[in-house]
Amino acid sequence: MNNYAPQTYTVKDLQEKAASGVAKKAIKPSPKPSRAARLELIDILSRRGSIGLFILFAATVLIVLISYSEAPARTAAWAIMVIAALWVSKVFQSRFRSGRSDNSRPFRWRAEYTAALSVVGVAFASAPELLALDPGHGAFQSDLTLIVLFAVICAALFHASHFVASMALIVPFATFFLLGQAKQFPIAPNIPQIFMFSTGFLVVLFTNRALVTRAQKRNPRSKLLRSEVESAAEPGKSDRVLRRQTAAQ
Repeated sequence: MNNYAPQTYTVKDLQEKAASGVAKKAIKPSPKPSRAARLELIDILSRRGSIGLFILFAATVLIVLISYSEAPARTAAWAIMVIAALWVSKVFQSRFRSGRSDNSRPFRWRAEYTAALSVVGVAFASAPELLALDPGHGAFQSDLTLIVLFAVICAALFHASHFVASMALIVPFATFFLLGQAKQFPIAPNIPQIFMFSTGFLVVLFTNRALVTRAQKRNPRSKLLRSEVESAAEPGKSDRVLRRQTAAQ
């Protein structure tokens, strides 16, 4: 004979289980930043981005001074390309900060600024490949790579509030760097430069996560806050919800 007896619940037990489920669901944090948090990150990007652009400009001037005697025509063409891209990015940044345009559409501005920054990243990172074409200039190419690496990592740190913007600088450099290492095969890769790049990339990644986490804590999603305020303002509301859930079960 089957001795199994179905477990029975009282109305109070069902209400307590429903309340427990609602509470657990309410305190579950959302993985996506709120709109206010994303706006704060855009503000950080617009303020700190100019420092990153200045670092790239200073590195461009330094590279021109070093490489002009080796390849004047290529150096002039490369410098014009980089400075033009930097100027466009600076115009986007200045107009947004001054409030003349794009203030009402910050997410569109972020996309446009990131697109301009990607052009800067490609043009700037191409320096070792464009300015040191002679195979006998291995030391010269290594020096250019170090300058570009340092400038790219520093500029990416000042754009770390937006991951895509920082990657717009890092990814082109990584592509040209790997291309240069492949051209030197079967010579052993430059381990110190690889280590410096890996360390810089991790620093940029951790900085991005720290900024995003801080923005999320300062600007939590308002949906949970509204539900808590409404529940406190209407004591009978939660009881009505629980009664409907109990009736459905």
